Amino acid sequence: GVVYEGTWRGLAVAVKTLLFPASQIGEAAAAGKPRAVTEAAMCLSLNHRNIVATYRYDVREVRTRQEEGCGLQVAGADGGDAAEAVAYKLFLVQELCDASMRDAADGNVFHDPATGWPLTALATVAFMDVASGLQHLHAKSIVHGDLKPDN
Repeated sequence: GVVYEGTWRGLAVAVKTLLFPASQIGEAAAAGKPRAVTEAAMCLSLNHRNIVATYRYDVREVRTRQEEGCGLQVAGADGGDAAEAVAYKLFLVQELCDASMRDAADGNVFHDPATGWPLTALATVAFMDVASGLQHLHAKSIVHGDLKPDN
């Protein structure tokens, strides 16, 4: 997916988009909408200090246009034209994180600025926070499919 920075109700947020294409869903393109809604419901149900909060979601149909030279379009709230849905696009409005673990590591946050020595206690707390969030997910039978320093 793609993540955009935005504002929602006066709050700085991240807007994450995920595409659920029909080719990955099976024969019925309509099956993509329940999958997208399930993903959104899962994100909304999570409440933990070490997991990014999800505030709202929207699901839009992605349709093909019949006119020559036109590609894909995201249908409006009314469903758009009569073209067949080829996928569903999920929009998640989420808590905005100012930095990633990669940013912290690259910025030497885990090192003493005066000596350059590692701040082991600080790094341990940061990694324990990540582990705590993962433990919460696993207790709900959820596996994070994209865990990396950049997230």
